[in-house]
Amino acid sequence: MMRADEWIRHWNLFAGMRFPDGSFPYAPGLRSAVEPTIHAVLAGLAGGVDPRELAPSIAWLSGRRNQDGSVPCSPEFPDQGLWVTAPWVVAMAKAGDTRSVSAAVEFLLSFVSITVQNTSTNDLDGSLTGWPWGKGAFSWVEPTAWSLLALEAAGKSDHPRVEEGRKLLLDRQIPAGGWNYGNKTVYGQELIPFADTTALALLALCERVPEASIERSIRFLETDAATQESPYGLALTGLALRRCRRPNGDAVLKRLEGCVSMMAGERLNTVHLGLALQALGSRGVLWE
Repeated sequence: MMRADEWIRHWNLFAGMRFPDGSFPYAPGLRSAVEPTIHAVLAGLAGGVDPRELAPSIAWLSGRRNQDGSVPCSPEFPDQGLWVTAPWVVAMAKAGDTRSVSAAVEFLLSFVSITVQNTSTNDLDGSLTGWPWGKGAFSWVEPTAWSLLALEAAGKSDHPRVEEGRKLLLDRQIPAGGWNYGNKTVYGQELIPFADTTALALLALCERVPEASIERSIRFLETDAATQESPYGLALTGLALRRCRRPNGDAVLKRLEGCVSMMAGERLNTVHLGLALQALGSRGVLWE
């Protein structure tokens, strides 16, 4: 883990991008956005920031909900990007704002992906229901993983939708290990796994399914970490290996430490920085 004084130094630079209303942009010079504000709150919680400092950001997020409980990526497009409801629930639940969370959880439970008939084209179970990026779409790994984390944070770990979501992720696991964006093979060709999707799936599955069922994916992530150069990939990998209690996660976090200072200027993405500070924080906020 990063030394507390170093973490605070990076947090203070991050917090310097906060608008007076508590919101954060994706990068300096851009407008307020929901996703980076979510990850700022989660980063602050992971590092033990004074709750009073986070209160304006939490209050800003609480006002982003639609009447049906969903949360869009942008208030200008209230029906778009509703997948962000899931990480929003994680942040608000971890912050203790149970009143705001209740309606969003009900929306997530009703937010279903379409199903399809099984064919020989894609080697997956199309009858399983997970979560899509938007209404009326097929299920994908990332929104399903975030929704599982959200419902777990809201105390719904044993809900039937959560159990089916875990089955869906296990079904989409590539035979050699890891996850692509949604498929595992196409026309008989095994697809390539990615660090970010694999890490998110493992964050949702570790300690919730038998370790033997995801061991090959953990090993893929450990192998990939040795050559991973993306701060975003290293942050998610570090989070996943921490959750899965893998000892080599410390080496990943050490490499991530060296990348945080590089996340500035044109390279700065506040979501990526927020995830890095979550990975390097003292608390595993996504699963504790």
